Order: sequence, then structure tokens, then C-alpha cells
Amino acid sequence: VGRVNQIKTVEYSSEINSVGKCFEKIERLNLNVLLKKRKKEEQVDKKTNLLIISGATAVATGVVLAILSL
Repeated sequence: VGRVNQIKTVEYSSEINSVGKCFEKIERLNLNVLLKKRKKEEQVDKKTNLLIISGATAVATGVVLAILSL
């Protein structure tokens, strides 16, 4: 009988904790942090775009050379 009451108590205390989490302090977003993240994303995008353009140019050059060799 003691075990059943213990289980109910544990379930009840976990419900209290989940409700209490709603009132935790939420950290505010910092504009400078967001700007730095965006700048890093832009750098990654530039590198990706450069790789795509380089690959497309290499393929196009290969196709042109293959056509001219016929």
C-alpha cells in the first residue's frame, strides 16, 4: 500500500515542477548576438555559393570542350 502512495506523490511533484517552469526567467535576445550570427551565416552562404558557381563553371567548361572535340 505504501508504494502506491509514493508513486502518486512522485507524479504530483513532477506536475508541480512542470508548472513552475512556466514562470522561469526567459533570457532576452541580444541584438548584437543576432547580428554576429547573421554575419557568420552570410560568410557560410558566400562560400557555398562560390563552390556552386565553381562547380557549374567546371561542368560547363567540360561540356564545351567535349562538344568541340567531336
